[in-house]
Amino acid sequence: FLAAIAGCGVFLSFPNGGGNELPVLEWVALVPLLLAIRHREPKGAFFLGLLTGFVTNLGGFYWISDLLLDFGHLPGWLAWLLCGLNALYQGLVFALFASGVSLFHRRFQIPLAIAAPVAFVVAESLVPLIFPWYFANGQYTFTAIIQIVEILGLTGLTFLLVLVNVTVYRWVESRLDGTAPPYRLVQVCGGLFVMA
Repeated sequence: FLAAIAGCGVFLSFPNGGGNELPVLEWVALVPLLLAIRHREPKGAFFLGLLTGFVTNLGGFYWISDLLLDFGHLPGWLAWLLCGLNALYQGLVFALFASGVSLFHRRFQIPLAIAAPVAFVVAESLVPLIFPWYFANGQYTFTAIIQIVEILGLTGLTFLLVLVNVTVYRWVESRLDGTAPPYRLVQVCGGLFVMA
């Protein structure tokens, strides 16, 4: 459920043709996925990430089925099957991200604030997409923040987006576990956000 909610949060933050996108969701959309994988080994995290990626890409690229119906003259079941297979394949970005987070944070004890942003940036660069898109693309209307793309590229903005998600996640996790809130991480993340 949490992995699917994360996928909904991502695709709802992107342009949908009707001007109803909610780019602010992207700053917290990965929090449910991080909660879902927090006690998972890399294999389990991979499949939860794949679910997030599938929901994200099915929500974002549902129109492929219409394209295949109208211009490919395919039967409805085949058009939706191909649309679903595309969503599953492109969902590998989130699967690699989730398993990378589990591997580097849980097994190798790399701080989550480093492991998660790096894992997402690496996963985005490893999977060649049929319909290319980047996590940072959802912020195209936030003109103040996208200025860093000129210097750091989309990967720099993706890194910042994921870092903010991690910061929110760590705050939620501290509430769930009854531990001290991550004040230092909030300060670092807030400072980077303001600098951007």
